[in-house]
Amino acid sequence: MTRPAPWKRTTAAERRSYRAAYAQKKAEWQASPECAAYQAKNRHSDARTKARNKLKLAISGGRVRPFTPREIATLLAPEIEALKARATERKTGLTAEQFARVYLLHEGNLALLRDDQFATLINVDRPKGALQQTAPEAGDEQP
Repeated sequence: MTRPAPWKRTTAAERRSYRAAYAQKKAEWQASPECAAYQAKNRHSDARTKARNKLKLAISGGRVRPFTPREIATLLAPEIEALKARATERKTGLTAEQFARVYLLHEGNLALLRDDQFATLINVDRPKGALQQTAPEAGDEQP
């Protein structure tokens, strides 16, 4: 078994030179086209993962934030069709007033609402504490 090398403290000047050399290598790497390609691949992969997780949650009835343009660009055709089918499934059976309320409050993102939120929105007789009405009724005073 070989003996470990004795520990030797570096001087401040040596540490500064090591940091400067590392900073120079890092700057060279970040300026290279390989780094740009690597970062673009990682951004695409991250957006794809986020989009797939949002899609799974939306299909299962969970509430998700709207898709970003980058996330939409990563979705495949069958996934987009599944999202459209979920929205169409929710649209069927809605009255014009219910659809208008959902569209005004959530800009038509029917597939992105949680099941209980969707039920609350389309329910005409909302329970106490549910979402507020979009426009005050006649005779209501504003504070």
